[in-house]
Amino acid sequence: MKLKVILFSIIFTFSIISANQGDIKLVRIDPPGPQLVKKRNIMINADDVMKILSDVEKSGVRLNIEFATKDDFVIARFGKIEKGEISWAHKIEKGHMKIKFGKSEYRGLLEKVRSGIGRPGYQIILSDKKSNTVINSFELTFRPFPNLSVELSYPVNVSPGEQIGEKVSIAIKNTGTAPSEEVDLDLLLSKNFQIPLKKYSIEVGTEGVRLLEHGHVKVPGVEAGGEIELKPDIKLRLPKPLEDGRYYLGAVLDPEGKIKESSVENNVFRGFLMIAQKEPSKISMSLAGSTLYYTPKTYDLIIRNAGLDISISKEWRKCQIRPYIFHLKHATWTDFFWEVNTDEKMVWKITGTKFCKKGGVAEKLNIIVLPEGGSTKVPPRRFKLVFGETKVTFEPKSKKFNLLLGGSGVAYLPFWQTCKTSPVKYHFKYATWDKYVWEVDPIKKTLRKIPIEKFCKQSDEGEELPAKMELE
Repeated sequence: MKLKVILFSIIFTFSIISANQGDIKLVRIDPPGPQLVKKRNIMINADDVMKILSDVEKSGVRLNIEFATKDDFVIARFGKIEKGEISWAHKIEKGHMKIKFGKSEYRGLLEKVRSGIGRPGYQIILSDKKSNTVINSFELTFRPFPNLSVELSYPVNVSPGEQIGEKVSIAIKNTGTAPSEEVDLDLLLSKNFQIPLKKYSIEVGTEGVRLLEHGHVKVPGVEAGGEIELKPDIKLRLPKPLEDGRYYLGAVLDPEGKIKESSVENNVFRGFLMIAQKEPSKISMSLAGSTLYYTPKTYDLIIRNAGLDISISKEWRKCQIRPYIFHLKHATWTDFFWEVNTDEKMVWKITGTKFCKKGGVAEKLNIIVLPEGGSTKVPPRRFKLVFGETKVTFEPKSKKFNLLLGGSGVAYLPFWQTCKTSPVKYHFKYATWDKYVWEVDPIKKTLRKIPIEKFCKQSDEGEELPAKMELE
């Protein structure tokens, strides 16, 4: 038994370099006939051995050339290198060396030769004659096989749903000793580094692995030693929705295992990917209707949505023109105001006149008026304005926030706080809120009411509110 140690030329006065170290080398061994088996002989193709050694620097080197298991257990000696010359330990006839093995060694080797597997687990080793240390090795295969590998060139920083086909290229190499047939290649997205080599099941759902949209690619045959470059479908697209974070872009060659190769370990490519939702320029949300409550006697005004105040009296000016006619003006409005007629149960948008004055141009608004008591001579105890839709818009870059009711903005920024809790997740808080805040998630397109102590923090708690979200 020998320990495999790689020693560099700083220790030795010579250097041995394989042109393609790490590749699997072909040394053809045909299944032996009955007479050879009886004598425990194997016919090894000497030309293949010589081809491997042709790339070895031989000057000033004294080495043994040996046939060994993958654990460096020597089972036969081919020959030696001295003074730049190779001398063989066996007679070469018609390009073959006939070698006899021990019983147990022969049994294992014969089984591997007959099985025809791509990586039988044997190697040629070159060992220093003096120290008996292995300084170079060449993994063997006994029959010609293709050996395909795949690498991707791709963008690392992407967003959910992004079409990446134009930015991806696929390099396929065949470092084997035989041409390959046409095979399939699947492009995958995985949350885990461990992308399976064998066929994953989309139907059953391999955990954390998804086939990308348009991610199926046909790979033509590649000549031995050849390389080709492919482009996937230009529509190759990442899934959406998708949570932000670290992912792996995978490419799996021949996932069905249709061809026999000397090695399948390099049939899988795994590349690091960072997925983050691109921040939208504008978020628009349509919420369930809000209600304005106004008490004329106390001038108290509150607008509520889903149990939360979204506007209060200090943002508004109020004026009573007649017992049944009221003017309301938000602090942000400069050239219009609302006129509420509790007798006719109508709301008008008034322009062209001063607040708390008659006249002007009136535009009817689609707002329901619900008075409690009152007449043309007596003001109502209270009235409600019911809005069919509440709309919220937010522009992350400028932090511009708008809350619109009845087509008119009623948000007054000093009364609202906004906070970014992740690359594209936002919290909104109104000045009077003491129990809850809003959380807006553009990725999931959800609006939630979450505990106020979670403001500006990550939270899994909360109640989803009905909202239709659009992104620009």
